[in-house]
Amino acid sequence: MNKTTRKLTFGAILLLSGYFLLEAGTCALMKMNILRGEMPTFTWSRIGIRHFRDIPEPWATWHEPNSTYHHAWACFDHVYRFNSDGMRDRPRERQGAATRVVVLGDSFIEAWGVSEEQRLTNLLEKAKGREFLNFGTSGSFGPLQYYLIYENLAKAFSHDSVLVGILPMNDFDDDNYELWARKGRRRPFWVGQPPELRYTEVIQFDSAYHRFRRFLKEYSYFFNTVEDLYQGWRYRRRSSQEKVVSRFYDFTEEEWGRMLFSLQKLREASRGKRLTLVLFPIRQDLKRYRPGETPPLTSRLEAWGREQDVEVIDLVPWLHDYQKDWEAYHLPCDNHYSAFGYRAAFELVQKYY
Repeated sequence: MNKTTRKLTFGAILLLSGYFLLEAGTCALMKMNILRGEMPTFTWSRIGIRHFRDIPEPWATWHEPNSTYHHAWACFDHVYRFNSDGMRDRPRERQGAATRVVVLGDSFIEAWGVSEEQRLTNLLEKAKGREFLNFGTSGSFGPLQYYLIYENLAKAFSHDSVLVGILPMNDFDDDNYELWARKGRRRPFWVGQPPELRYTEVIQFDSAYHRFRRFLKEYSYFFNTVEDLYQGWRYRRRSSQEKVVSRFYDFTEEEWGRMLFSLQKLREASRGKRLTLVLFPIRQDLKRYRPGETPPLTSRLEAWGREQDVEVIDLVPWLHDYQKDWEAYHLPCDNHYSAFGYRAAFELVQKYY
């Protein structure tokens, strides 16, 4: 072995040793909840696979029927199970008890990072002795999709009530065509006046860069941590420097109009059924709230609800006063609700049933 070869070999050993030390250190910090991010699975067949997917059906985002998914982050490790209809739920018959409740929403209803028995719908079902059918899904699912999945799937299940989880933090953005037009996913939007249904086009990102990036997500702790930090930086960059941004307070008339149109369509599709909206706050919503006030979004939804016979349950004042440690409502490595957050929300929602 000549001198040049020895130098190259020594350099390669140093580089690999440094990489493995970086990975080991990042893994340890993630497990200590000092760093955040998705845990790699080191599974070749999982590269590029998520537990939600784009589908040809009108609501455009759903789960693979009769499938499982191992979802692991720094602070949770769960196996999701999806029934024959693609619901993260136990098997449900189309024709069941007439008193069942159809539950619609995004990842806060599906319960990202929390076991099924700890989430809101399961707590309600156990306490009330009636079925709460969970049609929630992750994947940037918004109010228009709540209406579409109800009209095209959930409505076929016998029920007398509909419960909808509203997450202002991202429900306005999820229905914004301009934000999603070039992201490559098939998603529905209201566009124009009068609103017309339009779908964004699927774009297959299959360059060497995208394949390598998907590989790193399944094989690198460090990559996932850096990606989480980057996404957090992007979110903070969009936020105002002068105030705590809360979508219970900060929304445009255009955003309100899109949400209202979707909810009106849902009210029309569910006419004759009890319809309830549950408004889920996150950290900044609780920080922005002042006791005794009604956030503007809540006020508008309540006014619309009185006209349309729709209940509105705002969790903001309840969770604000339920306990002082608001961080306990969230997973330590993610912004979604923890088991404690769902238990606290349940304590209020169950009073309505």
